[in-house]
Amino acid sequence: YTALASRKRPERQPGLTASDAAHLIHESVRKRFATGPWSQHLPLHLLTDAYCARDNSVTAKELDDLWSFDSSRGIVPTAKPLDFEPEKSLDFQEWFQAWGRLLELIRTYVSSELEVWLKHYNRILHTPNKLEEWPIWVAYDAEVRRRSCTTALDPSEFQISIWNDLEAKHIARVTIQTVRAEMAKASASSPKLQGSNRYEPYPLPSTSSFRARSTSSFRGNPNRLHITGAGSQPQFRCFICGDTDPSHRSRSCSARKLINGRDTILFSHTPGTSRTDRNGVSYCYSWNGRAGCDKGVNCDHGKHWCSLCGSKDGSHTAQGCPAV
Repeated sequence: YTALASRKRPERQPGLTASDAAHLIHESVRKRFATGPWSQHLPLHLLTDAYCARDNSVTAKELDDLWSFDSSRGIVPTAKPLDFEPEKSLDFQEWFQAWGRLLELIRTYVSSELEVWLKHYNRILHTPNKLEEWPIWVAYDAEVRRRSCTTALDPSEFQISIWNDLEAKHIARVTIQTVRAEMAKASASSPKLQGSNRYEPYPLPSTSSFRARSTSSFRGNPNRLHITGAGSQPQFRCFICGDTDPSHRSRSCSARKLINGRDTILFSHTPGTSRTDRNGVSYCYSWNGRAGCDKGVNCDHGKHWCSLCGSKDGSHTAQGCPAV
């Protein structure tokens, strides 16, 4: 490390006091920067307070040299490749800490470039509302420093092409994260088949050897269909008596008793007249039948009340009546 070995002791400055020794730049970091000098990109997270802490011996191992064999020189130290990703996650406070130490290194080893790097640093530091776009700014800073090690790029100039590229990547990344979060939220709140990842928009009916009921919807109405056994097709009820025989027709039903033995709600008071309840109120056949009706309170065919039990709260139709 010739550059480091030839470095002179700093000139004394009257009145200068020592900073916290616990936050000195690691000697291995200083050696890295001095090589060239600054011919290799130095990730900024290596200059934060946390990394420079006195007891940070574990993270210091990240900078330990590797050793390799050279036929002419024997065993020689080789710089270990560094991870650049952590510096892109620095918050503003960490970035500010690290840049204070980076400027110290620039003054010591590449003082001829101090002016251009101060312009770059101050551009970011004094940009209004920079925290709103901080992920882009911290990535921009890292990319400018990285490229300056291998190109003649002028950091004092705003590198619009670098900014545009990073901004586009940031927007794409945020969009993907948002979509994934929404999909995960929707998936968590949606019913699924047990033991399957296939999405089911509605709960599937439970089937057994006994009669089961499955919620369905016809034109917005809470009709419920019968399933008489595993693998069976749904059966519709007669909205007069509750019979599920496929040959039985509701509109021709003349029963006065429900299938559970109770009196029917609807019946013809005199032969040839339409069926109403005991108070002469007509019920909507479509709403209680298989077709369904979405007219609600404006229906001119009758009340949207259950024709099997007389329930008036609209919670179920004859097809899903729990009383029969």
